[in-house]
Amino acid sequence: MRPGQAEHDRLKAELPETAECVADCPYCADSREKASKEENKVSEPNAKVYDQESVDALLESARSKAAEEARSETETELAEAKAALTVKNEELEAANAKVEELEGQIEERDEKERLDTLADERAAKVAEVTEFSEEQISERKEGWAKMSDEDFDTLLADFKAVTESASANGGAKNKGGKEKPPASKIDGTRETAGATGTDTDRMKTFMVGLNA
Repeated sequence: MRPGQAEHDRLKAELPETAECVADCPYCADSREKASKEENKVSEPNAKVYDQESVDALLESARSKAAEEARSETETELAEAKAALTVKNEELEAANAKVEELEGQIEERDEKERLDTLADERAAKVAEVTEFSEEQISERKEGWAKMSDEDFDTLLADFKAVTESASANGGAKNKGGKEKPPASKIDGTRETAGATGTDTDRMKTFMVGLNA
């Protein structure tokens, strides 16, 4: 009998029915049996024992595997994000192209409206100083609208000078009693260049404006 075993057994017998000895008591038979089994298990020839180097290697392998899985998952998410970004960029480029197209259409519309308004204004000014027919003015007002302000003012002054010169040289009366300017032909000639022939340069300008 182990030393102290008798005292242990006596004290254990005096314990209440609901009380038990400590779990790892070295004097209890069941504790000794369990300890013996643990010792036998460790001492079995086929039991695998890991030294610190092996444990470190296993931990490193587990860490590497986890890191690789995390890296692979991150790369997949990154690729998906890049693909989504590419789609959004393409949509943005298409939207910008549409905006530019619409802006171009608006600019063209505004420019056309400006030229149409300017053409009407300049046609009215030409009508005031010449006896051109409505058809002649209508056919040429678009070209007048494209001229710079300076060029049109010069042209208008020449129109007026030619008309006044024709009136001074005995132009025919029109129905309203105004002096009628010499008839001008579309091919760039006129019936008379004036009594002295000093209107030649102005007449050239006149015909350029007429055929604009």
